[in-house]
Amino acid sequence: MDMKPGETSVFVDWYSFTIGCDVSGNGYENYALYAADASSKIDDLAGVEMARLMARDGWVATRGRRPYTGGYSHDEMGISVWFGGQKTALIEISGRGCEFLRGETDTPYGDMLMHVISTTWDRATRLDFAVDMYVDTSPSDFVACGYNPRIKSSGDLRSATGETFYVGAKKGKSRYARVYRWTSPKYAHRAHLLRCEMVAQKKHAKQHASLVAHQGVAFAAQSMCNYFKWECKDMPKLEDHNEVFSPPVRETSDAGRMSWLKFQVAPAMRELISRGVLTVDELLTWLEVDVVQQQMFDEDDWE
Repeated sequence: MDMKPGETSVFVDWYSFTIGCDVSGNGYENYALYAADASSKIDDLAGVEMARLMARDGWVATRGRRPYTGGYSHDEMGISVWFGGQKTALIEISGRGCEFLRGETDTPYGDMLMHVISTTWDRATRLDFAVDMYVDTSPSDFVACGYNPRIKSSGDLRSATGETFYVGAKKGKSRYARVYRWTSPKYAHRAHLLRCEMVAQKKHAKQHASLVAHQGVAFAAQSMCNYFKWECKDMPKLEDHNEVFSPPVRETSDAGRMSWLKFQVAPAMRELISRGVLTVDELLTWLEVDVVQQQMFDEDDWE
């Protein structure tokens, strides 16, 4: 986004949430099997539009991350899913993923990222706010102006890509911040910006995601600023620039369920059959059990 000197931009730069997805062993044998189990839950939570994104081509298997044993990632969309060995699956939307979802506006709900947060905030595990400031201040000078004296841990890290100053402990804490600039030629287009990223995890992720859903991004980011108590004059009062977002009400309908069956389950079944994980005879056997008949037909029509 083009900015002028003295201007500030605030946005969500990372978001992750969990869904109930009870699996055994080392996870799913392929992405189609994962999609068959998880897409209906994503559909119910975040809408069929998000479920369709999760079913796009381009997913690549990756090594698991604790406590999950397996996962898939999509580099273009900047989204990863982790599962296996737990009763949940974790969906991580990186900074690139947040930018991608903000560009997905052809939905009944507007900005896809805002819609996802609004429908999954009570399942949030991490949420990052990024505040970009077009100023000349260095990260160390920004932090040296002062912050919440109750926060004891801090540190300065310098590398080829720039200088980063941490406030709060990354491990064992549920909130911390990093302030940095880009100095590498690779990031020359961002060299004029000072960025303050504030990370909320665990219960604080849910609290701030709820604020995003009901009060808007800037209001929620201001709440984080209130915790850190930044004293540098370059950090503006973010809530003065807030736009309140009204979260959509998610109503599961037969039409939505049929759309999920058509776009998620049917392709997943074809994939399972083509890869030899499931045979046509096995599928037909599943469809003949009494419980399915009881759910789909009147008792007089049972065979």
